[in-house]
Amino acid sequence: MSFSFSPRPPGLWRVAALAMLLTSACSDSADPETPEARDGSVAGSPDIVAFWQVAVPDGRVNYVSLLSSLDAGTTVDTDAALEVPGFARLFVPERGRDVFIARDEDLAVQKYTIADDGSFIEGPGLSFQSLGTTYFSFQNVFVSATKAYYFDDSTNQVVVWNPDSMELITTIPLPMVDRSEEGFIYAVPLPDQRLVRDDGTVLVPFGWANTDFDQFLESTGLLVVDSETDEVVAFVEDERCRSALELAIDTDGTAYFGTWNYAIDYDLETRATGEKPSCMLRVNPGEAEFDPDYFVQLEDIADGRLAVNPRNGPTPGTAILRVLDETIVDYERVDGATLQSAAAYDGWLVMDLSTGSAEFAPRFGKSVSDSPFFEVRGVVYSGEVAEDFSEVEFTAFTTEGVEPALTIPGFVTVLAPLGG
Repeated sequence: MSFSFSPRPPGLWRVAALAMLLTSACSDSADPETPEARDGSVAGSPDIVAFWQVAVPDGRVNYVSLLSSLDAGTTVDTDAALEVPGFARLFVPERGRDVFIARDEDLAVQKYTIADDGSFIEGPGLSFQSLGTTYFSFQNVFVSATKAYYFDDSTNQVVVWNPDSMELITTIPLPMVDRSEEGFIYAVPLPDQRLVRDDGTVLVPFGWANTDFDQFLESTGLLVVDSETDEVVAFVEDERCRSALELAIDTDGTAYFGTWNYAIDYDLETRATGEKPSCMLRVNPGEAEFDPDYFVQLEDIADGRLAVNPRNGPTPGTAILRVLDETIVDYERVDGATLQSAAAYDGWLVMDLSTGSAEFAPRFGKSVSDSPFFEVRGVVYSGEVAEDFSEVEFTAFTTEGVEPALTIPGFVTVLAPLGG
């Protein structure tokens, strides 16, 4: 198995691009004499967006920065960043130069167009207050240039909105995902875990946790929505695997969903795993349910260690997963907290999706569970967060091996290429 990265084949699936888009994207053609960075960006042309935050006494402040490269030595111009106070999320479409900031402060989504000179041109806003929304999450899918789905876990509905005209279209009730009477909320953790397939259906995995995220329901849900009619096609629940919410896609369009790192079944006191500590399910092309004949216990292919967070890479048809290294977990630091908040993932596993075989990949360096983990244009970036959350130091896993990348101030929640 080769550990080289190359962009995904286009056309089979379109990975939904939003707050934390980690997908390959096209870049504008460049002058042949203009050097390109490893991530495909053209030197001097800011076509990568970073969303980062810093803590302040009364909350936090967010910043949107434009980058021309993710290579080591790249400087983040903090003076040129767009400042966003309070709790906010950033949604980034696959195409175009618009970005959308969802603000808890006034429960509105604000549109910005990024000009060629890198400035932010403020556009219209769209209020969600009338819908009963109480806060924003990362759970947004850009279906097309004129339609987006926001999965509102505060109201158990899909808000269908137009990112071009900034108008509300309709809502899709989701009573089947409500577990509030059992004391659980649903979790759809990351933006690239929701897919818009070529047939127009949208796949969304669901897991359920208590508000402390230390108890999980022993199942994974799958919602299928028809984006042409805005109707639910199917909702199924599979009890073989808890919170299989992380995604990798095979070259034939098969979607593989593996355990979210927050949901691993691991006892901090005994350091023992449960019956389903980390696992993988799949959805075959054209299907609206998990394949009943496919189930992988991920520790079986990771020398008995916990493997989580599958993502696309290093080559088409493979997935890369984090592997827990129990020897570097600071158990005194967690002090009764859940493992995911301080677990150290020091190993990396590359899995061939079609055969199920796996090999350990070159070491990235320590990757704490909550550390950023992005893919940008076929390159995987792992971030190591400073203890005081003052910066994130990135490492790139490239065709040449493991290389240092840039450092971004604060805590990074989005690292995404702008659409062409």
